[in-house]
Amino acid sequence: MSQPIEKQKCPVCHAYFFEDEDIVYCPDCGAPHHRDCYQHLDHCAYQDAHGTADQYVPPAPSEEKTSFHENNAASSADRLCSVCGESMPQDAKICPHCGAPQFGGFAGISPFDFLGGVPADMDLGDGVTADEAKNFVASNTRRYIPKFATMMTGRRLSWNWLAFFFPSAWLLARKMYKSGIVIAALSIVFNLFTFPLSQALLQYDVSEAKNYTELSQKILEHLPQISTVVLVAGLIGSFLQIALRIGTALLGDWTYRNYTLSSVNRLKKESDDLTDDFQRYGGINLIAMVLGIVAERYLPTFITLFL
Repeated sequence: MSQPIEKQKCPVCHAYFFEDEDIVYCPDCGAPHHRDCYQHLDHCAYQDAHGTADQYVPPAPSEEKTSFHENNAASSADRLCSVCGESMPQDAKICPHCGAPQFGGFAGISPFDFLGGVPADMDLGDGVTADEAKNFVASNTRRYIPKFATMMTGRRLSWNWLAFFFPSAWLLARKMYKSGIVIAALSIVFNLFTFPLSQALLQYDVSEAKNYTELSQKILEHLPQISTVVLVAGLIGSFLQIALRIGTALLGDWTYRNYTLSSVNRLKKESDDLTDDFQRYGGINLIAMVLGIVAERYLPTFITLFL
């Protein structure tokens, strides 16, 4: 066909044209028709308007389409990063400019926004841009970068479910080792407070309860037989454990933001290879996370064996 048919409709049936359809054009004005529609009328649908200001006018070429082809022709060997828009090799799996993974498809179309809508050059504090923070955080940046941006208003409290369920493990996974060790130590101490009460309840077959109602009944039945000191220590330990989890969940994102900003600034001053050091000191450490979970779960039991 000699004329474009993109986004054009047949003037008779008003259906969009497709490239594989049998299309004919009016010899006077060039209006496209389905062959069957043209034969049904036996003339052009715009026949009455021929020679007037209302006659058919072919649509102008799509600027978007022209731009797309021009871009492809101008960069046949390269494509654009789906995140930062910089030119990069066609076969690159990771952008050499921003470090974002590439998923193929058309250049410039991003399946993910790794910044969560935050501008790449936005200052998140202390001169650290959102793009620099993203490269350091590496994992789940769509959650953390917007959180960091919101905290620019002075807001410190947020909620982090991972920090609530696994306080020390989350801190260790995010490579905040000092904070993670402190929280793990406190968690172990608080668990030791509850250990005597747990052992006392086990003696009365509380663990065999089939539901929460039966569990509550068994505990209430045997409360008079449990030492007051053991009971109070258990309640204090449980309260402190919950308070520790809530505190870590509320202040975890703020702590991680401050850690990210200070780490990025330190590396910018000291590092010879920022990309490599961002991967080394940022991102997540799954081994440390597992160790944190194991320590919180089993260390109190091992410690009581030697008491």
